Amino acid sequence: MLGRQLSLQSASRLYDVTGNHLYSSADLTYLPVSWLDVSAEYYYSRPRSEVRFDESARGTILWLDSLRFVNGQQSLATGYANQPRSAGGLTLEIRPFSRLRVLEAWQSERTHNSGSLALVTTLDSRALPPLNLEDRMVWRQNEQRLQAFYDVTNRFTIFGGHRYLWGEAEVRRATIAPGGPTERGQLRRHSVLGGFIFRPTAKLTLNGETEVGRGRQAYFRTSLQDFEQMRLRARYQLSTAWHLNARFARLDNHYPFASHNQQANVTLQWTRQAVSVMADYTRSSIRSDLSLLDPVLYRFSRSLYQDNAHTGTLATDWRLPRKATLTLGGSLFRSSGTRPSRFYQPLARLRLPIAARASFLAEWRQASLGQALYPAESFGMHQFTVGLRIF
Repeated sequence: MLGRQLSLQSASRLYDVTGNHLYSSADLTYLPVSWLDVSAEYYYSRPRSEVRFDESARGTILWLDSLRFVNGQQSLATGYANQPRSAGGLTLEIRPFSRLRVLEAWQSERTHNSGSLALVTTLDSRALPPLNLEDRMVWRQNEQRLQAFYDVTNRFTIFGGHRYLWGEAEVRRATIAPGGPTERGQLRRHSVLGGFIFRPTAKLTLNGETEVGRGRQAYFRTSLQDFEQMRLRARYQLSTAWHLNARFARLDNHYPFASHNQQANVTLQWTRQAVSVMADYTRSSIRSDLSLLDPVLYRFSRSLYQDNAHTGTLATDWRLPRKATLTLGGSLFRSSGTRPSRFYQPLARLRLPIAARASFLAEWRQASLGQALYPAESFGMHQFTVGLRIF
């Protein structure tokens, strides 16, 4: 390298990670009167990890950061990270009369990530300037929700309500952004809720819900602020063996940029004692249109993204002698638009009990991804898995 022969006489590396996780939760339910239910919950967790890294080497070594040749190098790094999180809520369910239920709920959550790293490196027994890094993210969010459910008939229920979401976050400011070391963001949004549940027969259930949100502040430009969304679901039991589920969802966001997301899904299941079949199909479309600031030329440019996709899954379970199960099927995904892609994943799996508390597992899975505009990201793979489960 650069006219010199590199050599490594001795080297060692130690990487050690230790951690612990504290978890606690509590729930309380109280019925002071027949028409009022009170429930409360609290959750707290605190995961923490510590890291130690020690590396040393001797010989003729090229130090890439400064393109220097050195005879010895040693690096020692220590760091930690923790993420305490606390959440709680209170819910009141009021039943003024038999057909009406009113829910009043408050939820609050707080979490923060913090960590530090200290790194010391010596080259030929000369210490380089130490590196000390600290980072912290604080996130708080609260929600107040009021909903009323009214049974128009025994088979038809309507509901409506209001949701208020507010919160704040504090993160490290980006390197190229002007200002202090941290940056604050706030969330303020009101939403109107509505929907219905309809059970015309014992075999058919229909339900739908909608939400119209208007906000003054959001964490990111891509966050929901002024939007409308709706969901429709249907479940129908054709017979004892056939089950049909259908879902439709649509989301339109208007501010701070226009975006659209729509999905339609149909799932059909056929179940028998010896075999069961599940077929699933989803048609989805995504479209967004926003402006971006070029950090080099400092001018706005348009970013238009559109994706229309088909997703399908077919799986069959065969129950073989000796309580063995054979699964055959797979999934496929095809999309067109800004980033057309194709993905296939066939699957074959065999589970064979070999004892009262042990079973044998064999699985083959193949996956392939193709992209017309980004062929460098295309890949194909075969995966074989053989295992023994003891329980």
